[in-house]
Amino acid sequence: MNIRINILSFICFILLFLVVGCTQEVPVSNNKPVVTTNPTQKSKPIPPPVQNKPTIQGLVEQPKDSIIGQQKGIVAQKPVAAIYVECKTSNKTLPENILRLPMKNISAFIGANESTNDKDLGESHRVFEVKSGPLCELLFSQTLPVNVSVDFPYYLSEEAANEKLGLIGIRGFHDANVFDINAKKLFSNLKPKFLTKREAADATSGMISHLFFDENFLYGYAVDFGVFAFDMKQNGSPLLPIAEFAETQLFGLNRGNNQVDIMIPIVTFDENGTLDLKLKNIFERTVTINPALKFKFQNGKYILFKEKMGASPTNHLVVNMEKKERLNLPKEIAESSIQKVMDYLK
Repeated sequence: MNIRINILSFICFILLFLVVGCTQEVPVSNNKPVVTTNPTQKSKPIPPPVQNKPTIQGLVEQPKDSIIGQQKGIVAQKPVAAIYVECKTSNKTLPENILRLPMKNISAFIGANESTNDKDLGESHRVFEVKSGPLCELLFSQTLPVNVSVDFPYYLSEEAANEKLGLIGIRGFHDANVFDINAKKLFSNLKPKFLTKREAADATSGMISHLFFDENFLYGYAVDFGVFAFDMKQNGSPLLPIAEFAETQLFGLNRGNNQVDIMIPIVTFDENGTLDLKLKNIFERTVTINPALKFKFQNGKYILFKEKMGASPTNHLVVNMEKKERLNLPKEIAESSIQKVMDYLK
């Protein structure tokens, strides 16, 4: 009996020892584990919205030197924003009388205000303004004279502007104006001239319906009268045709050093009466001639020029005014005398 009690006591002691051992705290090392964390990533700050910010309409590649580029002798290319600001006017304007010239950062307007309003005929659109970005400073402002009648507006158009030369054409009823952006000067009261006298058919005869630039030459069309031109290198002097035959006009555009483009305006109207005006280069190249030295033949049907060819024989050029085209001469005739050319044309 005693032996059994002793065995049970021993077993209880062993169980108690095991229980106490399992409940003891596990010693913790003083060396704390290293935890690697990601640094907080900050997003790019979003700038607050700017009120009335000008619209940016494009980027222009412009060269900008960098330090690395200077060291290596290389000019680095970096896009630089070229901001065109579309300016506004306080005057009342017609939709077609707002002209935008992004290369020059210029906005031009023709409008009406209280100073030009007529108590009987209302608004008079003849206040010409030019504003320069990016601050929309007023570069030029002038009230043009009454355009035949108070209610007849002046007009602007993209075709009547040469952004490269900085010229803006203004179409009036009987005359034109040209503004030089660089000189801030207005060439006013440019009146069309023609080689021969024109007879008016009605009140609209002579009205300018179109203006457009060909380099420094401002062209236009006057109703019933035909095409006219001004040379802006000569302060808007009228450029008269070299010759006329019936309704065909022949112009010589001097490109310098006796280099001349011989042009015939081709005027057509579609079924709606809309005018289509094109300039036809008769010889399809610039020729070396003096347009003042011309010869007419068969009452002006043929116009004959002498082309300078250096040491080569003189080359004669002939325009058929009736057909509005070049007359191709045989080489032996073209390089012969004027008399032989005329004999060939008979």
